[in-house]
Amino acid sequence: MRDNMDRIASFSNQFLDLSKIEAGMMPFRAVLTDLGSVVQPAVDAARVVAAAKSITLRCDTADVPLVVVDPERFSQVVMNLLNNAIKFTPREGR
Repeated sequence: MRDNMDRIASFSNQFLDLSKIEAGMMPFRAVLTDLGSVVQPAVDAARVVAAAKSITLRCDTADVPLVVVDPERFSQVVMNLLNNAIKFTPREGR
């Protein structure tokens, strides 16, 4: 039940974000960002979910360049990618 509630909440938030984007109301704060500082916390958070399926996550951000992005929005993208990767990776995958 909790998983379904989380999915509904996530879908609702994504729908609201899409509505804001379409209305030109989504604020973006594009700044020079070290992607490692955004990606690593997302991977660390995803490890908890991955561990439940015995999935190994590896993250190497040693040579990642600085880029201009909205760190909060980029983090959302990374979390979505990680969640999908975990969802579709077989048990004990990596």
